[in-house]
Formats: sequence, C-alpha cells, structure tokens
Amino acid sequence: MTGDSNSLNRKSLTERLDIDFALRSAGLGVWEIDPKTNQVLWDKRCQALVGLENDNPIPFEEAIQYIHPDDLTRVLAAIQWAMTAQSGGHFDETYRTQGADQGALRWVRFWGQAHFSPAGDVHRFSGIAQEITQHVVAQQALIESEQLLKNLVLGAPIGISILNAADLVIETVNDAFMEVAGKSYEQLMGQPYWVPFAEAAPYFADALDRVAREGVPFSINETPLVLIRHGKEELIYVTFVYMPLSDSAGQVKKIAVWVLENTHQVTERRKVEELVQQRTEELAATNEELSATNEELEAHNEEYAVLNEELEEANSLLIRSNENLQQFAYVASHDLQEPLRKIQQFGDLLRTRYTDSVGDELDYIQRMQVAASRMSTLIKDLLDFSRISTRREANGLVSLDKVIRQVLSTLELTIAETGAQVSLEPLPTVMGDASQLNQLFQNLLSNALKFRRPGISAHISVKASWLAAEHLPEGLKYQRRAIAYHQIDVQDNGIGFDEKYLDRIFQVFQRLHGKSEYAGTGIGLAICEKVVANHGGAITATSQPGQGATFTIYLPA
Repeated sequence: MTGDSNSLNRKSLTERLDIDFALRSAGLGVWEIDPKTNQVLWDKRCQALVGLENDNPIPFEEAIQYIHPDDLTRVLAAIQWAMTAQSGGHFDETYRTQGADQGALRWVRFWGQAHFSPAGDVHRFSGIAQEITQHVVAQQALIESEQLLKNLVLGAPIGISILNAADLVIETVNDAFMEVAGKSYEQLMGQPYWVPFAEAAPYFADALDRVAREGVPFSINETPLVLIRHGKEELIYVTFVYMPLSDSAGQVKKIAVWVLENTHQVTERRKVEELVQQRTEELAATNEELSATNEELEAHNEEYAVLNEELEEANSLLIRSNENLQQFAYVASHDLQEPLRKIQQFGDLLRTRYTDSVGDELDYIQRMQVAASRMSTLIKDLLDFSRISTRREANGLVSLDKVIRQVLSTLELTIAETGAQVSLEPLPTVMGDASQLNQLFQNLLSNALKFRRPGISAHISVKASWLAAEHLPEGLKYQRRAIAYHQIDVQDNGIGFDEKYLDRIFQVFQRLHGKSEYAGTGIGLAICEKVVANHGGAITATSQPGQGATFTIYLPA
C-alpha cells in the first residue's frame, strides 16, 4: 500500500508541475475567491497583474481596489451574477487594473467558474487570468489606422466606394462618388452595386465579377456611360478602376471602385478638336484658292491671318485645358499621398515597437501597411493612365434550362421544407447574361415559395412558347423591338394579388404585405423587371387574390 501511495503522490505532483508549466508558458495566473472567508487567493503571476509581489491571500474588498474605477461597477455586477445559479457560474470579463506599483495601468482578462452545493450555495469560485495590454493597444492602433483610412476615403476628391467582394454590396461611399453617381447616400449604401447602377451592368458586370473572382484589377479611361442621375438619364464620361483588396491569404475580400468624371474635359477637348479640324479644313481650302490665283493673294492672306489667329486661340484653349488637367492631377496626387505617407510612417514606428511580437499585432500592422501601399500605387496608376480603347463584350448564349436547374438546386432545401412541387417544360436558349437571368428566376421562384397559401403546398410550373411580335399583349414596355419572342410563364397556386396593384409590384420598395407577414425587401420584382429590360424584353403578371399568380416574361428570340 505504501508503494502505491508514493506512486500516486508522485503522479499527482507531476501533474501539478505540468499544469503549472503550461500556465506559466501561457502567461496565465490562477485565482480563487473563498465565499466563506471572503479572501482572494492568487498566485504570483495573478498578483503581478495588479502590481503585487507576494502570493498571500488578501480580502476581497482590498483586491477590488485595484480595478479601474470606470470598470469597477461592471466587474462587480459580473461577479455577483456568476455566483447565482441562474448564470451557470460562468465568469469572463476584460477590464483595466491600476496596480499597486505606482498605479500602472494594465488590461487583463479574468475567466472563472463558480461551483455550487446541492443547496445552491457557492462553495468555490476560481479561475485564471492573463494580461492582454499589448493586444488591446495594438487593436486600438489598428482601429485608429482603419478610421484614418476611412476618413481618407470619405474626404478624397475623387469618387471612391468599397464593395463586399462576396455579394458586391456597397459598404462605403464618399461624397465625390455620390456626386458622380447622381444618387443619395440612402440610395447607395447597403445596396448590391448593380441595383443603383443597373443601366451600366450589361457593360461592366462581367468585368467586376472577374475582379472579385480572379483578383486582377480592371480599369477604363474616359468611357461614355449613360446613367440615371438625379432622376433623369444623362450621358457622362468617366475614368474608373475596379481594384481588388485581398487579405493576407490572398483572398479578395473587398473591391475598391475609383471613379473620376471627365465629362467637362472630354466635351471641351472635343469642341477644341472640332474647331481645330474645322479651321484646318478652312485653311486647306484657302491654300488651294491661293495657289489657284495670285490676284486673290492679298485677300486670301488676310483670311489666312484671321484663321491663324483663331487657330492659335484654339490651341491656347487646348494648352490651358491640358495644364488644368495636369494641375488637378498634381493636387489630387499630393493631397491623397500625404496622409498615406503618414500612415506608413506610423506603421513603421508600430512595427519597430512590436518587432518581437509573436501574436496578431505585427500581422495587423503589416496588413495595414500593405493596404496603404496598395492604395498609394492605385492613386498613382489612376492619375497616369494613358488613353486606352475597349470594346463591349457581346452577351453569350444562355440555356434557360440550365439556369432554372441551378436555381432549383439553390432552393432545394426550401422546396423540401415546404413540400413544394415544381414542374418544368423545356426552356429555350437566349442571348443574355447568365448571372442576371439566374437572379430573375431565383426571385420569381423564391416569391412563389414564399407567398404560398397557409396549409397548402406550393405548386409551381415553368413553361415556354414562341410568339411573333405582332401577337404581343398591348401596353408592355420594351427597351427594343424584336421580330419574335420567347414567352416564359412562371405559375403558382399561392395567395395571389389584386391586378390593380400590377404597376406597383414592379416598383422598388413597394410591398403588398407587411414585413410581419412575409419577409423581404420589396425590390425583388423591381430587379426582375430591370433584368428583363436589360435583355430587351418585358414582364407582366396576371392574378386574383387567393387564386395564385402567373408571371409572364417576353425575351427576344
């Protein structure tokens, strides 16, 4: 028996030493509050968090004196709650301490667990603690740096918006971007990028998707673009860049959109070019007349002098315009680069200070500097772009059969949960954008599943037919007229709607039911109408309350 007892004692001692080594390696201290004596027992590592140098027990009232006054009430409330049976005994708080060593300020995290007797009384309350001052300071520095970058974006003289790469939702937008877009903050923030800029989607949606997918920047210089600005259609010229922003693993997380409107510069330059061309042609005609007859030489010379004067004036206008552009480029570059240099300098100071850090602090600082450097390079490239020519990529052939099956795969879980039945007839292949058409049918089928009658399984059918243009219903709105159309009907047996609301349901944010009845944003059908319009077609619907609804799409054949 003695041998077994000694063996157990050695095993217990070894386990305690292993635990102590693990705690010491992790920088963790151990503490315990004795509810009977109201004494705090803690080891040297734990007492060092409040500037004490011995491991003697101290009264609870003395221990809490080292908690920062601004955190004291919160910490005491958390301790009291942890010592109630309702809480499960869990305790986890982060707060500041003011040490006995001349009031040194530290950030600490205390974890603990209260243990209860069968009667519900606390007979033990113990846990571990760790100093996290460096982590908190680094986090605060990162937050300040990110705020500085955000302020830089918001105050930049060129339009900047930041998109979430996963869903292209607009997360940040500055005043200059809103000015170019001709839309308000509320119309842009939180919206998928192609909702407020739907008219530009057919030209640049594929490019933006490639940036998100492949992480390769896309840029275009002085391109003409028709946008709905301040409620009316306008032709503008813009230079813009889609720039991927990747994390440390190389994954594209955000996309920065940089835009500079060139409408005035392009218009003025073209006026000057037209004037120069006109005067050049007139000068050529004058020279021919001069060579034809010497008798008219004097008159022609006078006209030649006048034309030269006008040409010099035109050239002066062109030179002045180019000088203004160069001055703008210099000012924009200087105003944007100076704050970035400060960010990088502060980052160098932080990196020097935390060179020996093995945690996340150094990584955060490095990521901050990489982002600032990338932004600096982007500004330089944007202002140095030479004229480039692009062509619009034609839409490709899209199988609607493939599109609808992808949508059904996405909605598979919802269909199974609701017991819905979906019947499909063969669908045609059309010219278009696969991602937009996918969203069109996703919205229509999602609505059919959502607006089902209580207690009745949804029955949805999708079918198609060919229709000559002269047989189209009257009153439909088309972007362009085709010879023939594919008619696609999406029919359900849901709650339906009164057809007097037909125009209303395709408007943005228009709902026929309260949010408490059916979830949604009220823009799904508006998106459907916009997708169909982008493809040169039209959409309408027929329905009666309680009798289901049929949404009919007409796409050029």
